[in-house]
Amino acid sequence: MKRTEHIAAYEAEYLNDYGFESECVRARQQIVLELIREIEPRTVVEVGCGIDLIFPHVNESTITRWVIVEPAVAHVEAARDALSNEPRCSIVAGFLEESEAEIRAWLPNGADLVLCSSLLHEIGDSSRILESCKALLSSSGMFHVNVPNVLSFHRRLARAMGLIKSEYEPSQRNVRLDQPHLFDRATLRALLESNGFEVVSEGGYLIKPFTHTQMESIKSILTEDILRGLWLLGREHPELACEIFVNARRCA
Repeated sequence: MKRTEHIAAYEAEYLNDYGFESECVRARQQIVLELIREIEPRTVVEVGCGIDLIFPHVNESTITRWVIVEPAVAHVEAARDALSNEPRCSIVAGFLEESEAEIRAWLPNGADLVLCSSLLHEIGDSSRILESCKALLSSSGMFHVNVPNVLSFHRRLARAMGLIKSEYEPSQRNVRLDQPHLFDRATLRALLESNGFEVVSEGGYLIKPFTHTQMESIKSILTEDILRGLWLLGREHPELACEIFVNARRCA
């Protein structure tokens, strides 16, 4: 994960380029909420909460403890303010790899669900954080990870237009946000399997025809029906989706 000295700079750059990212956040929250409704976890660890919290959208009464681990000071403060009256939520200010003991104190039997949402592509040592996620799972717990899809429709279009030589070429946004990894479905699955996970299900969501900046410029015509249609098309055609996900368990 990005070290403390880089977090503030990253946070400022991320918020400066938020724009259409708000719709991407909403789209990935929908996929997480689908999973929560399906598996009905009692205990959840969320690795990085960002500025748009998912917990307020969770209606399941089965959840008894939700632990958020977040290194960005502003995000921690916002989460504490928003969830101050929610006794089921605990917030750890710090990096996951350094917070396992504190989380274990709340969840001695591990978590039914560990969420690593829109984060893995930003971490240089991805195996280290995957090891921490795996260690915090209960024996039957589910791990959910989602990342941008390097083979998304808008990257394929850019390559076809001659704007980039390959979909695997880092975008300007990748460079600005210091995102060291680009994943397609095969490489994401292979990374998890090589780190002791067994893939249960995978897919994609939200087809984004253009870049974040271009999508933001046409946001006035993107009705809820259009956005819902683009989300569903990504589910139907994960190879073209803006973002991809994997649900996995620890290997026996």
